[in-house]
Amino acid sequence: MIDTAGLPENPGCYLYSDAEGRIIYVGKAKNLKKRVSSYFTKKDHDPKTKSLVAHIASVDFVVTGSETEAFLLENTLIKKHQPKYNIDLKDAKRYAWIELTKEKFPRLVVARKATGDGTYFGPFVSATERDYVMKVAKKIFHLRTCKKLPKRPCLRRHMQSCSAPCTGTVSPEEYGENVKKAILLLKGKAKELAARLRTEMAARSAAEDFERALILRNEISAIDHLADRQHVERRREYDQDVIAYQVSGETVYLTLFNVEKGTLANKQEFTSVPARTSSRSLSSSTTRTTNPRTR
Repeated sequence: MIDTAGLPENPGCYLYSDAEGRIIYVGKAKNLKKRVSSYFTKKDHDPKTKSLVAHIASVDFVVTGSETEAFLLENTLIKKHQPKYNIDLKDAKRYAWIELTKEKFPRLVVARKATGDGTYFGPFVSATERDYVMKVAKKIFHLRTCKKLPKRPCLRRHMQSCSAPCTGTVSPEEYGENVKKAILLLKGKAKELAARLRTEMAARSAAEDFERALILRNEISAIDHLADRQHVERRREYDQDVIAYQVSGETVYLTLFNVEKGTLANKQEFTSVPARTSSRSLSSSTTRTTNPRTR
């Protein structure tokens, strides 16, 4: 029986290992203690879960700052360890990005991998939120959606939701200004963007350009609403290694977190123990523990 008393009531990921130390299942939870405990207290599991529980010898966990981070970490850990009892995320499924294409008049499209020439935002853990963010950005800033510029304006132009670079009525520079605003929005800088637009709106009103001021007001309203719904991991352009340690008597417990582009990708644990000589040796340990605790 796994001792779950030391598990925290925080969001995060849990990893089950078998007697040989192989990771056989990775899961995510809003409350780690409740979720892990349910495996050993419930009696009505389906056959697959019953088989999983029978093979669990140890459990490890990683606490995250939010459910969103837990979703992303789960995805990373499953692809890394390929656990026997995970099915949904072992293959090609992954959280998608929004790509700003590298074109004269850029578009926003969904990308499964952030490996092309464009600029990427994400990954988004919710397809619904991703599509909503992209839809709002396109509509607010009148970005084109057509893969190839048509020879005549489409319905979106008549609905005033596209600046229609196909007609030549907007210059690359003017279009680029809207693209810059969309980038701020997709980077999560909605408050900064809204503040800029409010300043511009005040200036337009003072100049009695009320038509443009009304458009800006509607843009600000949409941005404020979006800020309350947006769930996106900010992508960093660098990797990090974060080290944490705890000393207990003569033993030092050390944990190394590998963070790739802002997303936690792996956790390694080490334990230093007194050597027979005067020096101390650092030995690697597995990630398994039968009495989980935060290090």
